[in-house]
Amino acid sequence: MSAFGSVVIKATEELNSRLSDSDDYDQVFSDLLQFSGLEPSFAKNVGYGFEDSKMDSGYICLDAFDSGWLELAQYISKNGKNIELYASLGDEYGTKLVCALNSKGERFQFSYEEESDEWDQDDFDEDSFNEELEAKLKEWNSLIPDAVKESFPDLVETEAEEDF
Repeated sequence: MSAFGSVVIKATEELNSRLSDSDDYDQVFSDLLQFSGLEPSFAKNVGYGFEDSKMDSGYICLDAFDSGWLELAQYISKNGKNIELYASLGDEYGTKLVCALNSKGERFQFSYEEESDEWDQDDFDEDSFNEELEAKLKEWNSLIPDAVKESFPDLVETEAEEDF
């Protein structure tokens, strides 16, 4: 399975620089998890590829393309400390994940299907689904600092968010 999207991280300047420049991703992600108060072995032998990175205002944004990002973003946003993480990821099956762990320790995770077999069922309430989706995406968006939104607009510019 492949994943794609944006992941914004705020750790130390040294860790952010190593994320951007290192070829030894297993070690960098192990160090990132350890900095976050998490089990470093979680990062071993999992794909965390990214095509590009950009640093601004103490944050690094990675254009992720590997399946490991889905698990890593969920793991850090659910359990991490001393770190900020904001992610908008998708996979080839139409599943989308948005998550956040902000500087106040507020956490958020939400995943949804862009397309699903249940959408074709007679009792599927598309309006209700869209209202819930909009509310969840607004909640996620409210946890992201303005500096992140301004520096990395691709993070919050997803198809589902174009309506609000």
